[in-house]
Amino acid sequence: MNRRLGIILGVGSLLILGLLLLFGPGTQKDKPDAIFWKKDFDAIEYVSAGKNRATSLRLVRKAGLIRDEFTVEGSGKSARRGNYNAKNIFTDFSKPRNAGQYKLTPERVEELGFTAESPQVILYEKIGSAPLRLTVGKKNQTGNTFVRCDDPSFKDQVLLMPSYLFERFDKPIKEFREQRFLVYSTDSFTEELEVTIDGGGPIKSYWMKQEKYKKDGIELPRWRDRQGTEIPLNQASALENAVREIQILEYRDADGLPSAEDAWKRAGKDTTVVKVKVKGQDETIIRLRSSYVIQNGKDSLITVQSTVEPGTDFVRANVEHDLASKIDQIVESLQKKAEVEKRNHEQKDQPNASPAVEPTR
Repeated sequence: MNRRLGIILGVGSLLILGLLLLFGPGTQKDKPDAIFWKKDFDAIEYVSAGKNRATSLRLVRKAGLIRDEFTVEGSGKSARRGNYNAKNIFTDFSKPRNAGQYKLTPERVEELGFTAESPQVILYEKIGSAPLRLTVGKKNQTGNTFVRCDDPSFKDQVLLMPSYLFERFDKPIKEFREQRFLVYSTDSFTEELEVTIDGGGPIKSYWMKQEKYKKDGIELPRWRDRQGTEIPLNQASALENAVREIQILEYRDADGLPSAEDAWKRAGKDTTVVKVKVKGQDETIIRLRSSYVIQNGKDSLITVQSTVEPGTDFVRANVEHDLASKIDQIVESLQKKAEVEKRNHEQKDQPNASPAVEPTR
């Protein structure tokens, strides 16, 4: 009898073990969500604290197949292209981290910083649609901020969100604007580049084209001029980088600066024209006028226009000098290389002559 009972218990234990292995021991209670929501927004507005309740910053996202484009405008400031800071705001608000969610009692509303003058962030899934409105309260000691959301699912709740989401809205609008004329996606590169400088002295003009080739399975760049001559990679890259570094230092609506359009007209004519073809993009043309220089504190500024967006802005005055210097280095290097090759060719029929050696720099 005891033996039969033992067999039954043993078989039962094996069955239970098999069921546990097959289905598991069961699930724990659901944990709070790591994020409050997952949504894509097309526009974000920030209403700064105060009685005026006016929008001080507005960001707009235009979704694209290759990359999204962003527009930034502020109180008294014109709409301009947005940079990675604008992009990050959309990314972070599309899935804000849940740092806590609590019942909000009436007596704690003012204690947590919610008043008629509290700042607000307004999120639009589609421009013109009913928005999601966040009222920003006080910051706690753990680096999070108390927030009220008018979504019905958060009724009578106070949310805790990371404070950096809201602190960056107090930065100057310049921090959200795109200063670069040339913006590259992950798989794009400069295909052709032409720089022409006519600043009063001899005209300098240079054109080069980039090719891609594979070596040991790795894709590498190669630059050639119009004659097909290969340009030393470090010097070609130096000129390309100098072009990429042509960036807006001050915008036309910056406080304390004279009219950019008047300065452009006063400069008279283009002194530098840069043409760039980036893979997958339309040709970009950048025009500089250095005949009229504006002093802004320690910075010397000249005017710039481009095909990227209409209007005139300011760049550093030494941009033109940098471009000219990089062109001179390429031309000098190729001339020396050509001289060495010529001497070597002339010495081919002279077996006792020593081959010419390209000078090192």
